[in-house]
Amino acid sequence: MFKNRFCLFFAAILTMTCRFVYAQNITASPYSMLGIGEIVYTGNANFLSMGQIGQGIRMQSLINVSNSASFGALKQTNIEAGAALSNAEIATANQKVTNSNAWLSYINFGMPLSTKKEIGLSFGLAPFSSIGYQINSIDSVKNDTFMVPVSKIFSGKGGLSQVHFGIGMRLFKHVSVGIDYQFIFGQLKHTNQLIIPSQYNMFGMNQDKDSYASGSVISIAAQYHRYFKYPVKLNYSDSLEFVVGANFRPQAALKADQQILIRTLPVGLGIGTKDTISNQTQQTGTLNMPSLFQIGFSFGKAEKWLIASDFRFADWTQYKLFGSQDLLQKAFGFSAGVSYCPDAYQYKNIFKRTTYRTGFRFDQTPININNQPLKEMAISCGLGFPMGRSKSTLNIAVEFMRRGNLSTNQIQENYFKLVLGINFADRWFNRYRYD
Repeated sequence: MFKNRFCLFFAAILTMTCRFVYAQNITASPYSMLGIGEIVYTGNANFLSMGQIGQGIRMQSLINVSNSASFGALKQTNIEAGAALSNAEIATANQKVTNSNAWLSYINFGMPLSTKKEIGLSFGLAPFSSIGYQINSIDSVKNDTFMVPVSKIFSGKGGLSQVHFGIGMRLFKHVSVGIDYQFIFGQLKHTNQLIIPSQYNMFGMNQDKDSYASGSVISIAAQYHRYFKYPVKLNYSDSLEFVVGANFRPQAALKADQQILIRTLPVGLGIGTKDTISNQTQQTGTLNMPSLFQIGFSFGKAEKWLIASDFRFADWTQYKLFGSQDLLQKAFGFSAGVSYCPDAYQYKNIFKRTTYRTGFRFDQTPININNQPLKEMAISCGLGFPMGRSKSTLNIAVEFMRRGNLSTNQIQENYFKLVLGINFADRWFNRYRYD
C-alpha cells in the first residue's frame, strides 16, 4: 500500500511539472502588461476563502505555504491540489467585455520529519505571475502632407511559475522558524503591432519582445505560538492558541535572456512578414525582484473557530527588467478572515463537521493610473467538507474582486473566482509495530 501511494504521488508530481513548463491562461487584465504581470496568490483554497491570510496560520493537517515556519506543526502527511476558474468583466467608459479562464492553481506536498521536535517540510508547484492582455486602439500617423489612420494592437501572454521547497522547525518552546527556497522560471512575451489599411499601400510593423527569466529566491519566516488554557481543562481541544507570524523575501536578481524582433507586415495585414528590420538575439541581463515583507496573527480554539489577519508590503520600485522599471510604486495590502466548525467530531452529521470560512482584503497595487494608485478590494467565502473520518477535506472557495475605478478614468475589472481544492491528510511513512 505504501509503495503504491508513493509511486502514485511522484507520478502526479511529474505530470504537473510538465504542465507547468507551459504558461497557463490565468488573466485577461490590461494591467498585466506592466512588470512581471498579475501576481497570482499561491495559497490553498482554505486560506483564499479567508481573504488570502496565512502568516499567523499554524495547523496540523493543512499546508500553509505562506509561512514556512508553520511546516513544523504538521502531524500528518499532506497532499493538496487546487484548480481555479475565473470570470472577468472588464469595462471602460465606452465599452465592456467579458473573459473566462481556468488553470491549475497549486499542488503541494507536506510531511512531518519529527513530530516530537516539530520539524516538517513542504514542496510544490504554483503559478507566480501571469500576463494576458490585448488592447486595440485607433490612431493616425503623418505621411508627407496627410494623416493616415492606423490600428494599434498591444498584446501579451506568458508569466512566471515557481517550484518551492521549505523546512520549518520549532526553535524554542514558543518560537518556530522556517526557510523556503523558490525556483522561479517562465517567459514574458509582449507584441506591438501597427496595421495600416490596404488602400494606402503601406507596410505595417510588428515588434515581438520575448524575455525568459529563471533564478532562485529565498524567504525566511518565523512564528510565535502559545496555548492558553480554556477555561480550566488541560486537554488540547479546550485550549486557545495565539500565533504571530512574519515572512521576509529579500530582493533577488533572476537571470534573464531577451530577444527583440522587429519586422514589416504585408500591406493591409496583421500576419506574415515582408522584411526583417531588426533581430536582436541572445541578450542577457537580469530581472530584479522586489523585496516582500508580510506579518499577521491568528487567534482561536483548535478545530473550532479562528480569526486571522495579515498585512503585506512590497517595494516594486526595486523592480527592473534589463534596466527598465515600468514606473511601478510601493504596494501594500491588508486581509482578515474567520472560520468556524460546529463540531469536528460529529461523524454522523457532515454539516456539523463542515468548516465555514469568510474574509476580505484590500490591496494598493504597484500600478499608478492617471496619478491615482490602482486598488483592489475583494470579499470571499468558502466551505471545507470532511472526507470520511480522516482529516482529508474537499474545499470550495469563492472570491468577488474589483480592481480599478471608472470614476478616476481607470479600467474597471470585476472578477468572480471559484477555486476547488482537495487535501489528503494521512499518517504515512510510519512503520507498523505488528505485522
